[in-house]
Amino acid sequence: MADTARILVVDDDPDICESLRMVLESSDYEVRSAGSAEEAYQEALGYGPDLILLDIMMPSGTEGFHLVWRLRNEAPPRSMPCRSWS
Repeated sequence: MADTARILVVDDDPDICESLRMVLESSDYEVRSAGSAEEAYQEALGYGPDLILLDIMMPSGTEGFHLVWRLRNEAPPRSMPCRSWS
């Protein structure tokens, strides 16, 4: 059996994090959540998610965009790809 995919859910609304966690775990994903960009950055470094579901508009405005920039430019390279969609 293949390894379980790890997903990090990032949203300042705990209800959204919990809802996504329940849906994803019912499909056999391993899920962690973070309520801020800083918490998400630390989780991404330590947890090494295969996918990050990210709220772009958090309390500090475009905090989600800043997290993506930081992960792309400051985080050590690893196998987690960064992709953008227009």
